[in-house]
Amino acid sequence: MGRAWTALPVTASVLLSAVLIGRLDAPGSVDPVALAAATAAARWHCSLPHRPREQRVHARADAPPPLRLGVAGQGVTGQPELGRRIDGLGTGPGQNPAAELTGELTGADQVDTYQVPMRAGEVLGATVQGGAERLEVYDPRGQLVQGSETDRSSSYPAGSPLPAGGNATIDHVAEVTGTHRVAVRKGAGTYQARLLIARPPETGPQRIVLEFAGATLDTTTFGTDTAVTQPRRLSSLRKFLPRWGLRDSDEPALTKLIADTVTENLGIEVGTDGFGTANVSRVVIGGTAAEAGVDTVGISESVDPGNLAREETALVLLDRLSGPADWPDSLNHYLATGGDRLTFVGRAIGNIASHEAGHFLGSWHTDPNSGLHDLMAPGDLVGAFGYGPDQVGGTADDIRTRFDRDAFAPDEGFTGLEDTRNRTTVGIDGGVRPSPG
Repeated sequence: MGRAWTALPVTASVLLSAVLIGRLDAPGSVDPVALAAATAAARWHCSLPHRPREQRVHARADAPPPLRLGVAGQGVTGQPELGRRIDGLGTGPGQNPAAELTGELTGADQVDTYQVPMRAGEVLGATVQGGAERLEVYDPRGQLVQGSETDRSSSYPAGSPLPAGGNATIDHVAEVTGTHRVAVRKGAGTYQARLLIARPPETGPQRIVLEFAGATLDTTTFGTDTAVTQPRRLSSLRKFLPRWGLRDSDEPALTKLIADTVTENLGIEVGTDGFGTANVSRVVIGGTAAEAGVDTVGISESVDPGNLAREETALVLLDRLSGPADWPDSLNHYLATGGDRLTFVGRAIGNIASHEAGHFLGSWHTDPNSGLHDLMAPGDLVGAFGYGPDQVGGTADDIRTRFDRDAFAPDEGFTGLEDTRNRTTVGIDGGVRPSPG
């Protein structure tokens, strides 16, 4: 299928505000004003969650003391292909999952590099403070899988063990077993870095349910601070059917199409009940931005590399998606001249629900302008809605979007290639696994 189609332009009247909601209080955090400006042209809008520092807990009181390694002056200059191995770091028997590193950068071109052995399915988190401003992690093939000059840990679950704070924070879910490399660079002076390797829970596969009947919930769980009365009552999917030209009798077929799309995207069968029990997360599909008190189309409770928190919530709000046909971020815009309404609406909502589940399963946003149409790309109407070159939904040239590999969203603080398929797979399956053949 083709990969280079672009969506119709969006007028200023339908642009939504910020991608990040709430205040960013940690040093090195992405400026929310700059981020909002950079993403103002997004054609559908997913808000990343944010928790103030006082709401975040990142270390267990009973955790063993970390390994400590002083490497002041190691000074490996150039490409980060060498480096000092951190012996004893890992999640296996007799290993320590955490390490504290002290080093010194003495010039603009210096990079201190550390060899980190990882097994497929393990999760690496790291942060740095002091005289270094950038962290990078490379997989065993030498691919930059994440680079960062900002602290994005405010989107982690409140109880995530991954390191937080400082000048830069990175995370990575290993696809293959082998030696990964963490590079510390860009700065001058002594720095302190913290690394942690976590194993996803082995409590059984993650279950995901879709809720269509409306919900009452406290939307501050998403890290929002909109000063609205809580809890919020979200209306059901059925309320929006007439806005797409559908009847109440179409609801069973529509919910099945949505569920089938999410099942195909995630690789597991989704249900409609069970939230509130162990290993069950949910996507609530219904409601409006006004009802939720959150100005967005979609939001997840966290971005959770490794899916270390197993009972979370995401929202897909339907007011903009069911808006007038002259709104380019409405599904009706792509049905004005025909097309199978039921199929198009079901697949588009299923894709957006998969995107939101993708966050609490471990993925960040990917580049909406790459042309690859990864499911984690916000603002990519072609990828999310699935219409083809004829720009009409529900026709023979519609595309199927997948989790795949793509560059991180360039305006959200990360560089490198994100493997959203691997992050999703690990988030669902849990535990360390064999490397793919």
